[in-house]
Amino acid sequence: MRVHTNIGICILACNCTQEYPLASGYLLGVPPVRPKNARSSTSHARHDPLLSAAVGGILRDLRLSRALTQEQLAWETGIERAFISEIERGVKGVSLTMLYRLAVGLSVKPQKIIAALDAVMFPKKK
Repeated sequence: MRVHTNIGICILACNCTQEYPLASGYLLGVPPVRPKNARSSTSHARHDPLLSAAVGGILRDLRLSRALTQEQLAWETGIERAFISEIERGVKGVSLTMLYRLAVGLSVKPQKIIAALDAVMFPKKK
């Protein structure tokens, strides 16, 4: 979601300085009017298939270790079952907010998921 200040400057995490018309943006409940030469919102996010597959595998392992179905996890988290399936297969990435909601639904601390991800992505050399 794009968030704009009332001075019309994009304040995304990517720190772009794309200017938008004043008094426009989601803060006012009105979608911003993008100039024709502006980048699309998907250009800010980069999908890393390897990272997504690792996160999905960890979440699937945690879900199965708790004997939960995707439907049960969806009920616990308020996330669509189809989206959980896409996350577990590595098709979709997961935001920090979604990761937290999934951790709560799986009854684990988000740190446990991050630690497992760290172990998968950066294995210790013997």
